[in-house]
Amino acid sequence: MAGFEFGCTIRWLVAKTIRAGVLHNLVGESSDDSVFQKGSLQVPVVRTSTPRSSILSWGGVARLSLAILIPLLILRWLPLFGEVLVLLFGAALLASALSPPATWLERRGIPRWLGLLLLYLLLLVLLGLILSLAVPVIGTEIERLTQLLPSLVSAGHAQLRSVPLLGNITISPGDIVQFAAQQINTAVNSVTSLAAGIGRLVLNFLLVVVLAYFIAVDAGAGEKVVTRFVPPTYRPHARRLMADSAQRLSRWLWAQGLVMLYFAFALGIGLKLLGVPFAFSLGAVGGVLEIIPYAGGAVAALLALLSGFMVKPILALWVLLYYFVVVEVEAHVIAPAVLGHVIGIHPAAIIVALVVGAKALGIIGALLAIPVAVVITVVLDEVTATWEAEAESPAEEGPPPAVPVTADGDSSDRE
Repeated sequence: MAGFEFGCTIRWLVAKTIRAGVLHNLVGESSDDSVFQKGSLQVPVVRTSTPRSSILSWGGVARLSLAILIPLLILRWLPLFGEVLVLLFGAALLASALSPPATWLERRGIPRWLGLLLLYLLLLVLLGLILSLAVPVIGTEIERLTQLLPSLVSAGHAQLRSVPLLGNITISPGDIVQFAAQQINTAVNSVTSLAAGIGRLVLNFLLVVVLAYFIAVDAGAGEKVVTRFVPPTYRPHARRLMADSAQRLSRWLWAQGLVMLYFAFALGIGLKLLGVPFAFSLGAVGGVLEIIPYAGGAVAALLALLSGFMVKPILALWVLLYYFVVVEVEAHVIAPAVLGHVIGIHPAAIIVALVVGAKALGIIGALLAIPVAVVITVVLDEVTATWEAEAESPAEEGPPPAVPVTADGDSSDRE
């Protein structure tokens, strides 16, 4: 009899405890107590209702509203602030390229700000050296072009007439020269707008250089700004993403510079040996345009084809063959040796990224397509690694699950 009364007391206490827990959940109160105690008697509480979702709180509503509004505002204001975003991204890209050598100098006792100034000075000296070597040659070839343009046009017209399918062309060399003169006069008349555009380009370049310096001089500034808007749970992922992105972008930028130098020298020297007019100028143009993979080199090759065709058609064929040799060496020897696995993007994906970037922002979009693709690749790698780690990690062994008890005191697994 005493045992029966003790059992009834236990059931009454459990039922009362469960009702109290359900009531706490309904009114939104929370308690960390998992044991109900009365005197020396302790009964574990098994909550059978789901706590109120945090999304119904004011904080949850605010976070949900921001998650909806921020993408809409970005899409709405992107045309207005697109140039600012491009400048910021360019500055971040340059800062990521300068940070590793600045860190290397800092570890050897040179202050970071001084190391960055030395790097800027070194880049300025290299740029001045390249310009001092290239400008005289290019200037001489441009002067030669102005002198030989009429004869080149006449030779090109004669070559076209020698082709059977193009022999009925009625355009005379004089018409071509007159058209070129009109275009030159139009360009001269718009020299004011051209100067304004060049001045704006120089100003934007200086802004990128200054912003990159201030971003790189404080190594943790970017991480602090970004992690401030990231929930604490995801901050380790955000730090890894930023570190990996900065490392890959830095390596890609330096490696891409080496690829551009290879393309400029290989194309210029090869065209000179083939006897193509303005070979060094075409090589310099090709090296600069190679910052946009595939597309830049193709533009330089097209100009070289036209220049060679004006001399004789067979020379244009040799130019085309030599261009394919340069591209194949770049794709299978230079790029794997220099870039390695820095990008980790399939060539088809690179072409798609270039097309999307050019469609969205024109030339600027094409320039930024590969860096953006690199960042997206880093994000996808991080997400994939996280999923694989969660899938391979064994489940943590814990205590056996508690048996829920209903409000009337009956166990749910009672036989």
